[in-house]
Amino acid sequence: MSLFNEASLEQQLLAQGIIDQRQLALARKLQQQQMGPLLMILLRLRFIDLDQMSGLIGDCYVS
Repeated sequence: MSLFNEASLEQQLLAQGIIDQRQLALARKLQQQQMGPLLMILLRLRFIDLDQMSGLIGDCYVS
């Protein structure tokens, strides 16, 4: 079970211009191969930084 809503996360990343569709597609592909959380993959790819990650986690929690 995920701690946050990945669909909401993706929408937020795209809407804020933090990543683009190409970057999201690459991160999703790696997520399928590595079976890891999308945020960690985005961080590993350096598409986001730690400050962005912590902000996104706070905004995307499932209630």
